[in-house]
Amino acid sequence: MRLKIASLKMPSPVSGKRHTFRPHGRFVRSTLQSFSKALPVAAVALAATALTACVDMQTADPFDSGTSLSSGRRAVGLGTKMGGDGASLGGLVIADEPTAALIARGILEKGGSAADAATALYFGLSVTMPAAAGLGGGGMCITRNAKDEAETIEFLPRGDELTGTVAIPANVRGFALVHAKMGRLSWGENLTTAETIASTGQRISRATARHLQPHTATIAKDAALKSLFLRADGSPLTEQDRVVQPDLAHTLGRLRTKGPIALYGRQGAVDFSAATEAMGHGLPAQSIRQFRGQALPVQFVDVGNNFRVALPAQTTPSGAFAAKLLETLKSLPAGNNTAAAQTLAASEGLQTSDATAHDSTGFLVVDAYGQAVACAVGMNGPFGSGRTVPGYGFTLAAASGTSGHFMTPMFTENIYSKQVFFAGVGVGGPAGTAAILDAERIRAVQPETPLKQAISLSHGADDGARVSAASCPGGFPRAIASCDFAADPAGDGLVVQAQGRR
Repeated sequence: MRLKIASLKMPSPVSGKRHTFRPHGRFVRSTLQSFSKALPVAAVALAATALTACVDMQTADPFDSGTSLSSGRRAVGLGTKMGGDGASLGGLVIADEPTAALIARGILEKGGSAADAATALYFGLSVTMPAAAGLGGGGMCITRNAKDEAETIEFLPRGDELTGTVAIPANVRGFALVHAKMGRLSWGENLTTAETIASTGQRISRATARHLQPHTATIAKDAALKSLFLRADGSPLTEQDRVVQPDLAHTLGRLRTKGPIALYGRQGAVDFSAATEAMGHGLPAQSIRQFRGQALPVQFVDVGNNFRVALPAQTTPSGAFAAKLLETLKSLPAGNNTAAAQTLAASEGLQTSDATAHDSTGFLVVDAYGQAVACAVGMNGPFGSGRTVPGYGFTLAAASGTSGHFMTPMFTENIYSKQVFFAGVGVGGPAGTAAILDAERIRAVQPETPLKQAISLSHGADDGARVSAASCPGGFPRAIASCDFAADPAGDGLVVQAQGRR
């Protein structure tokens, strides 16, 4: 299989204006959309079968042969551009950690939907990125179904009023709701691989190693975390070290076979409450049972030329902050506007000097059915409370924190045709929210700029922000060959294409 290496062209200075008459700009794109409704669905499907991924990598990569770690299939890399060497597009995954991304790809290639793959990806992250994606945390998703209907799925960690210091685990409930709305495979199928790697062990990726390294002090304070993630000399595990997590595997096994009731059902809640009592926090069983995620409308913000940005619901912390920031950015050039985001956060009482306090992770999944899921999850700080629940293998999120204000899944669509031109997620404090919004703005006014470069321009390399995104200057799914996909160059994430079924 031949990989087509995209050339990297340095963009010209990016202004904050939307270029109405740019050949590939939004004005021309919105005009073209008047024809999209006339395209037969069969034609779109036929076009999709001619697509493949072409890897655009900054440096030598272990995947540059075009094969995955184990399956022998191709199309992985830091940035991917859709081409046409005859492969069928079965979907795409962009995530901050490669092992979890490959788990999601496997689900797509089994015929799973974006919701199935997102669910499997999350539970993979609960094993591979526990400081941000532990079962005790929570998050935010925007889902988009094949009918172009979008929803906010909110499941941020919330504390119980009686305990105050730790939050009720929210991620399981959240992804159960995502799966219930758009899943095609069984719940258990989506958890199997995560359980397996927790049980039999995994050689940790570079992304996981970098994820653990800054949090050595937090890990050292908890006996269970210390036994898993620190060596005998007190140093953190490094790339290719092997870790087995039997307690987490047991919890995932129970969730796989029994579903969410293993944690939130009558007996499950009583058992979990007792375990939290043993660690000195004592979450009430009734509060655990009553916890639910919420399906809410997205909020649309008009950005001109018949385009609008979909953000989390206005009633959510991240939706409220992102909408205010987007309004601020309209008067600024597209680029690195981290300072403006931090100023706004400070005015809202959300700023903190600790860059890791917003530790979170995000991912985007697109499937062959025209559906997409963009999510961000976090723990209100690295490892949340820093205390592992005995016998369960995960830490509880802190009851309060600001990470939920800066989880920013979003997409941009044409108001009339509903074609999607940009989708993604930004995490990592105010800088993460600014970065995803500015990456979109850069691509809107300068679509010839590679998406990977647009992301690099949108934030600093060391500010903690991470962006996963897809940009389609010709619109999705009408002109899917125009799409460009990228994980944040500042991290060690992965873009991976699933092979479609023939």
